[in-house]
Amino acid sequence: MSDLNVYTTSQINALTPITGDMVVDSDLNAVKLYDGAAWRVFNSDSTAVPYQNRWGANFSSASQKLTTGYAFSSAGMDATISMRVKASASNVVGAVFGTTTHPTLRDFSFGLKSGGFRLNFGTAQEQGVGSSSTLLDGNWNTLTVTISGADLNVYVNGSANYSTTWGHNIIRDLTLPLQIASSWSGLSTSTEIDEFAVWERVLTSSEINTVSASTPIDIAANASTNLKGYYRMGDDSSDSATSGGSIATITDSSGNGNDATQSAASSQPTFSDLTGETIYV
Repeated sequence: MSDLNVYTTSQINALTPITGDMVVDSDLNAVKLYDGAAWRVFNSDSTAVPYQNRWGANFSSASQKLTTGYAFSSAGMDATISMRVKASASNVVGAVFGTTTHPTLRDFSFGLKSGGFRLNFGTAQEQGVGSSSTLLDGNWNTLTVTISGADLNVYVNGSANYSTTWGHNIIRDLTLPLQIASSWSGLSTSTEIDEFAVWERVLTSSEINTVSASTPIDIAANASTNLKGYYRMGDDSSDSATSGGSIATITDSSGNGNDATQSAASSQPTFSDLTGETIYV
């Protein structure tokens, strides 16, 4: 029989695999099989080890948010923001990401509202954007937003939902860090966010489907090109998650060191234990 190729973990993460590729990970002393969306890991007793996702973050008031260590690098640049979100249309819903708590005309935020979502370019330039009741059905869904110059595209659970072109670049202010749940109208009670990631490029349709799979995958291993921040909301080995515990820091799992933080105790979200939910693996 033919020998399997042997690589380190970092070398495997840099590969461009196709469905059915199998390699040996010398760091883990394990066999990895690519299933078309992610590497499946088999240890010495041939048991598949799933990608663990036990924790999420609960944002229960307008003041609760996390500020990442990442800021957009150029005006009009390409970017993608993706996350898992659980929210209900029965409550008032606010921004799920943005660049400041108090918008100016130079920055923006993207939020959920009854029936869909809204893009805000500042207090004088609020704009309605699309409609998707699926995002507000009280279940976990994946929201992916791509930006390129003045173009914005929204995907819900991997499917194209809305696209538009504005009269100016969407990304303009390069001094403000990206925030998770940067709010302008207040988040609904128990709005939860998980697996939040930002790239300095527009993901391909295939990649959007990959990050939107019903079972969460390791984004850092499967869509690593120009990944600038990846926030697992308690599942990184450096995080210290406890059910209902306050979140002061979330580790950036992209390896770029752009950790998300909240120093004010009153503005800290809390950890959600996802055990028993569909997003838990």
